[in-house]
Amino acid sequence: MTMETTATAIDYQSDETANAARPRAWPAVALVAAFWAVHFALSMIDLPLFNRFLGMLFSTGLLMIIFLGWWSIDRRGRRGERLAGVMAWLIAGVAVGLLTIKSSNVMALILTAMPWAFTAWAAWIWIGRGLPVRTRKRGLVVVMALAWGVFALLRMDGLTGSGDMTMAWRWSKTPEELYLAELARRGGGTATTTATISVTETTADWPGFRGPRRDGVVRGLAIATDWHAAPPKMLWKQRVGPGWSSMCVVGGRLYTQEQRGEVEAVVCRDAVSGAETWAHLEGARFSEAMAGPGPRATPTFAEGRIYAMTARGLLLCLDAVTGEKAWVRDVAAESAAPMPIWGFCASPLVSGGNVVVFAGGETKGVIAYDGRTGAPAWSAPAGKVSYGSVQEGTVGDESQLLVWSDRGIVGMDPQTGAIRWDQAVGSASGMPRSLQPHTVNGAVLVAAEDDAGAARLDVSHDGGTWRPVQKWKTTQFRPSFNDFVVKGDYLYGLSGGALACVDLRDGKVKWRKGRYGGGQVLLLDDQSLLLVQCESGEVALVAAKPDGLQELARIPAIEGKTWNHPAVARGRLYVRNGEEMACFELTAK
Repeated sequence: MTMETTATAIDYQSDETANAARPRAWPAVALVAAFWAVHFALSMIDLPLFNRFLGMLFSTGLLMIIFLGWWSIDRRGRRGERLAGVMAWLIAGVAVGLLTIKSSNVMALILTAMPWAFTAWAAWIWIGRGLPVRTRKRGLVVVMALAWGVFALLRMDGLTGSGDMTMAWRWSKTPEELYLAELARRGGGTATTTATISVTETTADWPGFRGPRRDGVVRGLAIATDWHAAPPKMLWKQRVGPGWSSMCVVGGRLYTQEQRGEVEAVVCRDAVSGAETWAHLEGARFSEAMAGPGPRATPTFAEGRIYAMTARGLLLCLDAVTGEKAWVRDVAAESAAPMPIWGFCASPLVSGGNVVVFAGGETKGVIAYDGRTGAPAWSAPAGKVSYGSVQEGTVGDESQLLVWSDRGIVGMDPQTGAIRWDQAVGSASGMPRSLQPHTVNGAVLVAAEDDAGAARLDVSHDGGTWRPVQKWKTTQFRPSFNDFVVKGDYLYGLSGGALACVDLRDGKVKWRKGRYGGGQVLLLDDQSLLLVQCESGEVALVAAKPDGLQELARIPAIEGKTWNHPAVARGRLYVRNGEEMACFELTAK
């Protein structure tokens, strides 16, 4: 046998060995199938948003460790092929991460792109299992480049209320870009002020966050409930800038906040037509990956002035008619509080002539300013982390300010800030507290997505000593950023995307049904009706009854992810999100 013949035989045998030595496909397919099964289960079961996020992070990390570990030690595959797969996966992932670092969140890339990269990898192992090793190796490099590369073409647009990523093509216009272009065509968006001399509040108005008492209750209004025969009539709809502010509606004016490019805006509109009256621009841009750009707080009206907190901690006092600035305070600097992850969210509370906001400082957790001059009135330590607003309510025999924070629930004197009592509820782990406390017949109700769940505290007053006692606590109702309402002996609110009813006497959940997403709820008190703002933008009319879910009607209102609180004033319903706003006339009963 010649040397040439021998070499040919060796090469032939090497090719045969290479073709025979291929990795097994079933472990890879089983791993990705198990991962997607877990992903589906996490989306279906009732879990707090933070726990669902941790579950996704843990399952993605476990998939990465097991997949790469198995691939690296599987001797059924050639060493060069195994090394090529790991290097292609790593290099492509790092390259896409570097290319998108300014427009995407690294965590989002891990939780979205990585599972699909492993899925494509498993699919190629299965499809190419009968191909020569060189073809398998080259194909795997191409598959990894394509699987990761697709995400270089995508833009992350935040999370849904259930924690899922929302994506869009990178070259598509964002709603903010479309809105800014519209403003540019209109010459900046601001209009000349009307001839209004003053703005006067009536009992039919909505002067701030969640209404006159910050409890989400509409009083003195009866509407037609047959929305098939007499649906709410849309008066106007238009684009708005991004932000999670609600609306303040007083005297025919509507006030809200939004992001406009690199500055925030407090915007005044005609409540009937939607036409812009004025816009006050101040502060810097705020944006974070989960919820996107824009302010989080809602303006408050009091005695002819508008008080508004920007996402970066500026407290503004503006003339309600003209938008002219009276004063501004840098709450972030004065409290020495670190910048909250999701921005400053406190809607200003006006109490006893002072403007009170949660600040989050070590010793200045809450700060009060004189409403006329902006001079500091008092400050008090009431917790360092909260995305809620200060609430005023009657506890025992006196009015108190209530703060729901990492410290627990704190009761304070409205005039001095002196702490009357405080009570820890749960461990404040997971998602920070962001909901408004409620006072009902001397009891205080709180709710959060952490292990506090929902709880009732009965607070007594004896000889100068305040004694809070936890009557019950349930983790069967754990709303995230979805405030609840109270009617009689029951509370109604969204938890895990479903509407729930909880008995206030014992904390037992009467029912939990429907799919409304991460929306908000208002109560039409005179008719025991719930207006449910769905995360999808729809508005549902639901009976507030403890014996079961009864949805009476539903209408499409606006499009896009809707977390903002709706508002009702003078028989009109106002809804908005980070893309558009609309006004509906509610037909009188």
